[in-house]
Amino acid sequence: MRFKGTPLAAQLRRINVVFQWVAGLALAGTGAASLAGLGPLAGSWFAGKILLFGLVFLVVVGIDTRFQPFTMLLRAGPKGLDEATEAAITRATNQTLAWALLLTC
Repeated sequence: MRFKGTPLAAQLRRINVVFQWVAGLALAGTGAASLAGLGPLAGSWFAGKILLFGLVFLVVVGIDTRFQPFTMLLRAGPKGLDEATEAAITRATNQTLAWALLLTC
């Protein structure tokens, strides 16, 4: 909490998101390659689980990154939102819902 709102916090958040995307892609790729007989996992049931886990991981990262603009609601104050902020929140909501719908597939 000491660095909240600082440039360092923003940089660390970006690094964390990149790491999460790489981890998700690595898990999904390992699972897919193993199902194709090219990866390190012998059991197809385990490779399938790793593939699905990687895909769910990527969807959750997508939801998390699209959900960030909702903090604008906390700064709205008693006057409410201006049109530009309202449009940004609507866009973020639609993108977040699109990512969330992937979980139902």
